[in-house]
Amino acid sequence: MPETELPDIYKGPLEGFFQDLADAEPLERARTLSDFIRDIPELQKFAKRYRQLAVLEAQSRGIPNLDIARALDVQVQRVSGIARGHSGGKDGRPKADPTEAKLVAAKNKIAKYQTLADEASPNAPKARQNYLDQVAKWTKRLEELEAASEASAG
Repeated sequence: MPETELPDIYKGPLEGFFQDLADAEPLERARTLSDFIRDIPELQKFAKRYRQLAVLEAQSRGIPNLDIARALDVQVQRVSGIARGHSGGKDGRPKADPTEAKLVAAKNKIAKYQTLADEASPNAPKARQNYLDQVAKWTKRLEELEAASEASAG
């Protein structure tokens, strides 16, 4: 095992890899580690996309961005960026797909207005109906965006 302590988050999935590597010849170890280091950007890309999907799922379940931000130890605005697929850096990395960002925004609007409708006072039927109209409007917009996204993809 290397002298450097492996961070706890990687001990389960990677500890065996490094233990097996410790028995390899030095040149084989160096080549394998070079390949591993070279593949880290792909791992980061996968992890960021997987995190984005987790954030989108949390949002679709109605978990407020503030709670998500606290769990991720980021600013609330960063949660929105993660949901849109923004990497957070301006170093030449690819920008988020604008269509996907619009889909996320439409889903968030639907969730927002549905929550407002559900929480509307029974004494305010017009307000509740207004929220439900917004849900219908954004649901239609979401369907249009999904259809456009499918058409452009296939």
